[in-house]
Amino acid sequence: MRSNRFVRGAAFAISLLLLSFQSAFGQTEITKNKEQFMSTLASMPYTSTGSGPVLYVLEYSDCPDCRAFESDLKARPGTKAEIRRIFYAISEKTANEAAYLAQTKDINDFYAFMNGTKAAPAFRNNRTATDALNSVVGPLKNVIRPAMSLNGWPFKTPVHPHFLWETNGRAYMTGGYTKESLTEILSMVSSATQVAQASVPPRSQPGDLAKTSNTATAATGPTGPDVIGLRIGMTPAEARAIFKAREFGLTKKRNEFLQEHSTSLAFRFPGSTAIGLEGVTFFDAIRGNKVDSDGNPGRDFDPQNLDTNQLEALFTPTPGQETVFKVTRSVLISQSKRPTFDAFKKTLIEKYGTPTYWDPKNPGAFHWSYDGNGAQRKADSKTNWAGCPRENAMDENAYVQQENLRKFKGEAAGCGAIVLSVQLAFQGALYRGEETPISNYTARLFGYDLIVHGIDVVTAMREKAKVGIVESQRKQGQQQKPVL
Repeated sequence: MRSNRFVRGAAFAISLLLLSFQSAFGQTEITKNKEQFMSTLASMPYTSTGSGPVLYVLEYSDCPDCRAFESDLKARPGTKAEIRRIFYAISEKTANEAAYLAQTKDINDFYAFMNGTKAAPAFRNNRTATDALNSVVGPLKNVIRPAMSLNGWPFKTPVHPHFLWETNGRAYMTGGYTKESLTEILSMVSSATQVAQASVPPRSQPGDLAKTSNTATAATGPTGPDVIGLRIGMTPAEARAIFKAREFGLTKKRNEFLQEHSTSLAFRFPGSTAIGLEGVTFFDAIRGNKVDSDGNPGRDFDPQNLDTNQLEALFTPTPGQETVFKVTRSVLISQSKRPTFDAFKKTLIEKYGTPTYWDPKNPGAFHWSYDGNGAQRKADSKTNWAGCPRENAMDENAYVQQENLRKFKGEAAGCGAIVLSVQLAFQGALYRGEETPISNYTARLFGYDLIVHGIDVVTAMREKAKVGIVESQRKQGQQQKPVL
């Protein structure tokens, strides 16, 4: 049982949220803990082809750029390097495949999984398979990823396909894929020469995308304030655990629910019947409603006794690397439990500190602004926080509307990487001093940096798909011969 818990915790909730991109990133040299880093890679189970200097590649079967890499590699006979593939788990399916390959180390099984012609048996409830998966997950979690961060890799996870190698006594890594980057890496591995850093420019960080005033690099992973435990940057598994810990979905009272949802990124190419990103989806939401008192103490409904909690977490549109960018909690308080404005305000300040912005003329609205590292920003000259984009300003239909995106980025500039807003509703709808009871409230947590980054990722994916569609149509057109 301990082994299974390790896999669930490490393989799905911590380390296995990845995304492949069209372009490769600049190399990162491994100087700290290099010997442990390389020896750990060598000790992990892998499948390999070729001979010569070793190039390690972290891959998984649902990664389009990993498949493109394998296809281009096959078209290069006589590659003077040994390609060692370490299979990475990002889902139940790929975890099954990683466990299976860790046991067989058979390159034919690897190709079958990459091509979708073979299904791996489930690793759960199989101690041998679970231990095999742990032999991959454990070293990645405990050695490889910490060493990546220690040596300056700017992301929480690898970017797939992820390449790692040693040449002339120096170790390097880079992520992402283009044909040009493959040529350079193979040249470096086989001839022991270093690739020029300028050939693959580094990617902008999320903190740069929203043009917030902070200059620090955006933090990775969950950061900033929390709303009953939910934070910006959490993975679906981490957010799901909070919902369950708060007992959403535990009972089946009227109007109670706990739901999860995914959204397709498919789009129809203008002027044709072609569909881009067909079959590509991302996990976009967890929603729950919990009823503490349903307003029916007897046979008659009494709205004053209604006590409900609604909670929603929305995720970035980055397939395989979804993280929370928005949290909304709405609470309706039964009359016997309603706190006064003064008590509520003191509780807010005790938890979150003095608001970045609060207008006594609108006493029920509180706003806190945070930088990309989760540190609260100082109050500035803003006189009206309404200038920042609303939490529902962007949806899937806006991802491809560049004018909307430019407007959103412009409005988000200066608001902070993360904004927490709490809106109180007064009993009787009017504020009558600090003793006014609070009948309900809504807390909204919004990660501007993360959603802008997510939209940029989706835009890049769509543009790449468009290029493929145009090229396919061009080739199809060249094959057509008119009847004259």
